[in-house]
Parts: sequence; structure tokens; C-alpha cells
Amino acid sequence: MRSFVWGVAGAAAALAVGAALADRGFRPLLGIPHDRAIGIHLTLAVIGWLTLLIVTVGRTLTPMLSLAPAAGRRRLPVEELVLTGGLWLLVAGLALGERAPAIAGGLLVLGTIAAFAFLTARIGRQHRLEGVEGPLTHMVTGMFFLLQAAILGMGMLLGLGASPARLSAYVVALLVGWAAGVTLGHLGKLLSLSAWTWWPPGPRPKQAALYPRRVWLVEAIVFAVGIELLVNGVLGGSESMTLLAGMLLVGAAGAACVGAALTLRAGRQALGMHPAPAG
Repeated sequence: MRSFVWGVAGAAAALAVGAALADRGFRPLLGIPHDRAIGIHLTLAVIGWLTLLIVTVGRTLTPMLSLAPAAGRRRLPVEELVLTGGLWLLVAGLALGERAPAIAGGLLVLGTIAAFAFLTARIGRQHRLEGVEGPLTHMVTGMFFLLQAAILGMGMLLGLGASPARLSAYVVALLVGWAAGVTLGHLGKLLSLSAWTWWPPGPRPKQAALYPRRVWLVEAIVFAVGIELLVNGVLGGSESMTLLAGMLLVGAAGAACVGAALTLRAGRQALGMHPAPAG
């Protein structure tokens, strides 16, 4: 519950900063230059809201969807506390233009993600599925993109020029590759689980029959390749690589639509599209 409140606070703060930025245009916000204010807005949204959501929900959801042993019970939400503390140190450093608190906050955030990465690695070793599925693939590749974003972000904090290409690649890796990929990558599994849960009384299919695993695995792989090509294309200024990346991402979206349609078709009885047989 506390993590939910912190997540809502992060989302509300990101929304408030975003609204203020829209109102101020390119003028400083409370004395903070426009580029740093944009960084604060992105940090609040991606780390204070989406990353906190992923770490909190993923601790329970990822083992459940992978049929792996659940994480141990905790007396305190240590990871969430450290992540929240690191977030506000990072925001303070950006607001004040001071590297030390920004770097310290970034390291605390990375430490939390590293702990979550060890949990995901354990799930990958202990899962009892027939094969690797889309959600776990998105989680693993998303952490790779998060690492790339961290390297770019730390480099710019330490003096590497914050060029438009580096900033764009940072946003692609952090916002799309990590936050969007991990969040949206669970939709197919959750849709099939919902159809199975709401199946009418009587015989029901196995949950795996409602989830086209190969389609969603293809979607996760194509998405990851597309994001990696996009990051490198933006950094290298390659229009052809960027175009290819865009085509792959459209293909991944198409695969996701196919996977969702197959689940809807298989679960139409549970979803109320056709009434259950009488008797």
C-alpha cells in the first residue's frame, strides 16, 4: 500500500512538472533551466512512477506468471525505500545543478534495480514453464536497456556532452525499452489469465491454451532488436538503421495485436462473446 502511495506521488509530481513545463515553454521553471527541468519530469515519471511500479508489482507478478517460487516475505519494503530515496536525491541534484547528490541518487536507484535483477535471474533459473515466455523476456531485455540508459545518464552527469543524440538515445532506452517494454510486455499473459479466471462454471481449457506463447515470444524478441537498433541508430545518426528499427517496432506491435486477437478468440466464451452451452 505504501509503495502504491509513493507511486501515485511520483506520478502526480511528474504530471505537475509536465504541466508547468507546458505552460512555461522553454523558459526556466522556478529558476531551473529547461533541459534540467525536462530531466526532472522524465525522472519522476519513469523512476518515481513506472520503475517503482515494476519493482513492487514485479516482485509478486513475475514469479507467479513464470510458475517460480515466490520471493521471501519482508518486514520492510527495503528496495522501494531505497529507490524512493535515490529518486529524490537525483531530483534534488538535477534541480540544484549539483553532480554529487544526482550521482548518489542514481547509484541508489541502480542498486535497487540490481537487486531486482537478481530476483529475475533466479526466476529465470527456477521457472516451471514449457519454455521462456514474453514477460520474462521483456523483463530481462528491459534491464539491459536500463543499464544502457544508466551508462548514458551517468556519463552525461560526469561531464559527457549532453548532445541531442545522447539525450534521445537515453529516453528511448529508459522510457521505451525499459518502462514501456516491461509494462506492456505483460499484457498478453494477463489477458489470457483473465480469460481463464472468468471462464464459466464447468470444464475449462488449460491457461496455456489461451496464451499463444510463441507469438508473444516473437513480439518480445523483435521489440528488443528494434529498440537496440533505434538506440544505436540515434546515437550514430544513421537514418537507415533508425528506419529499420521503426519497421521492427511496428512488426512487434503487429505481433502483439495478433497474440491478443488469438487470446480473445480462444477465450470468447469466458469474455461473454458467446454464451456457455446449456446443461
